[in-house]
Amino acid sequence: MRRKHHGFTLVELLVVIAIIGILIALLLPAVQAAREAARRVQCHNNLKQHGIALHNFEHVHRTLPPFFGTFPERGNAAIEGGWFVHILPYLEQGLITDQIIANGGGLGQTRILVTPASADYTPGHWEYPPEGHWETIPGTGGGGSDHQGHTYPINTPPNRRWVGPPPVWVPGTGTAPVYQNVNHGLDAVNDATFSIVACPSDPSSVPKDYRFTFRFNTRWGLTNYLGNFHLLAVNGNRSKPRRLTEITDGLSNTVAVGEAMRLCDGTYRLALFGHYAFQHSHNFGVDWNGVPNTFMFQSAARPKTCNNWRVQGMHYGQLSVLLTDGSVRSVSRTLTRRELSDPDRPEWGVDPVIGAGDNGVWERLLIPTDGEPVGEVN
Repeated sequence: MRRKHHGFTLVELLVVIAIIGILIALLLPAVQAAREAARRVQCHNNLKQHGIALHNFEHVHRTLPPFFGTFPERGNAAIEGGWFVHILPYLEQGLITDQIIANGGGLGQTRILVTPASADYTPGHWEYPPEGHWETIPGTGGGGSDHQGHTYPINTPPNRRWVGPPPVWVPGTGTAPVYQNVNHGLDAVNDATFSIVACPSDPSSVPKDYRFTFRFNTRWGLTNYLGNFHLLAVNGNRSKPRRLTEITDGLSNTVAVGEAMRLCDGTYRLALFGHYAFQHSHNFGVDWNGVPNTFMFQSAARPKTCNNWRVQGMHYGQLSVLLTDGSVRSVSRTLTRRELSDPDRPEWGVDPVIGAGDNGVWERLLIPTDGEPVGEVN
């Protein structure tokens, strides 16, 4: 007698596959939510460590660090740099601080002559025929450039072009001098990276340990945490530190640090260089021209829609912030705000203005001495 073997029909197999697909579709958002919750906890822990370091700094020096400047103003331990540089000893990075001090404390690079040039040395150069002339390119004579609707100055705009016979390259002669470049202070430790400034929820395309080539063709580490200019600069003076007693609105009503993408609109946020007047720097509450602002954070920014004059909420549209009292909060995109000007291009899908015309809660959180009550923060 032959035994009958039971198997799956094609319809039954398709039903099983469909059920498995539905289960995966139901579980995947839960898994992603759990992962994002873990990432947000890590980012909050990073901010908490920044808060502890800021308060330890204040306990020792009786003041907060400057947004960007030399602290203390004089002495062998004076260091020039951004607010994050000054709190490194309180983040268990005292060795980096020692290196900065050992290399002079300030910024810059010195060229030391190693081998003089030969007596017959002449550098190579271009010779321009006398029948040609330089022509100013229309629209560039005054310098400046447009960046996401912002106009900012350029030190040396390429505003001229040669018209006429092409120039001729004349080779150099002899042996050129040899120099050794020596970096000072902060420029001597630019390649340092710190895990405490990396938020794993960053949607930009650069890894947390990426180093960007910046000053003097050296590599600099990145950060996800920017300091509030209104808090760390007194009356717009980036190098003047603020005392906690000067925060009349209350420490729990003032934002100290906010999250931002490491790469935003072609601009890298450098951890160790926080001067607003340079691209690839910290711009939270201030633009590249040094003009303070209270622009609202972006709640759904991606690399192509990111505005590097703002901070970005990277946790399902919520922004993680460190308040000056040391607490960490998640701020919702529905928080009211007032913007004197909206520099974003609407076609890029930025957040609409909420509560326009009113003194918004977001603005009150940024300014530590406006005398306005904050109210409920969601």
